Amino acid sequence: VRRHLKATTEPAQLPPDPAAREALLDMVGTDMLMFASDYPHDHGASGAAFLEALDGATREAVTRSNAAAFYGFTTAASTSGPR
Repeated sequence: VRRHLKATTEPAQLPPDPAAREALLDMVGTDMLMFASDYPHDHGASGAAFLEALDGATREAVTRSNAAAFYGFTTAASTSGPR
């Protein structure tokens, strides 16, 4: 299932309690999440609040590298090396 199924971030109805939110993310696994806007539907600030609750590495994975890996994309971040 983990190879063929991903969850998206919108609409994000996360628990308001940070400990409960962390437990949920640990249970699901942030590697299973990909950013989605659900445009043109507006779900308020839930998506932004969700992304703000993530640390930088997890936010990068959810907004970029998880989707790139799932769809086989190469991103600028994954191709840039030391200059």
